[in-house]
Formats: sequence, structure tokens, C-alpha cells
Amino acid sequence: AFHDIDSDFFYKDLYIFLIDMEGNVLAHGGDVSLAGTNQLNLRDSVGRYFIREFIDLMRNSSQGWLEYKWRNYQTHEIETKMSYLQKVNEQLFIGCGIYYGN
Repeated sequence: AFHDIDSDFFYKDLYIFLIDMEGNVLAHGGDVSLAGTNQLNLRDSVGRYFIREFIDLMRNSSQGWLEYKWRNYQTHEIETKMSYLQKVNEQLFIGCGIYYGN
């Protein structure tokens, strides 16, 4: 359902992603091709390893926000994105982010 654009997990440019503590993407509503891949070495447009930052945040907290630069899947422009992450359990976390301009 996280990959189904007609599901309740999509709203405008909002989508859900599910990642484990090793950087494996289990679901990604914005880009289904990321599901089943390891993105530990993925960098944002300014070179930050933001997946590693996600994992660090989830190791130290059960929830939180992280800002990074990412391509908006609707506009195809690099924009500032703020994602909210919530730990599902010790191995998984779920997130959703909002773009708020450059």
C-alpha cells in the first residue's frame, strides 16, 4: 500500500518510506525503484549522507525531524525537505517528509 498512489498513504507530494537500521529501503512511495536497495551511501544534493543521519537519529531517539536537500518527485527540482521519522521497532523506522522550498 505504501507504493500505491491511490492508497491513503499518499497526499499531494507526501508519501511514506520505510527503512531498516542497515539502510535497506523496504518501501518508498516517491520512488518504488528504491525498495529492496541499500541506500546507506546515498547523499543529498549537497553531499550529506542523510540516510546515515536518519539511522543515527533513530538510534538515539524514537522520533525526530531531519532536514536535507532532495529532488521533489512532482516538480523535479532540488528543494529543502524536512522529514519526520518514527521508530517502528529497534530495526525499522518509518518517515514522511515535506518540501518547503529552496
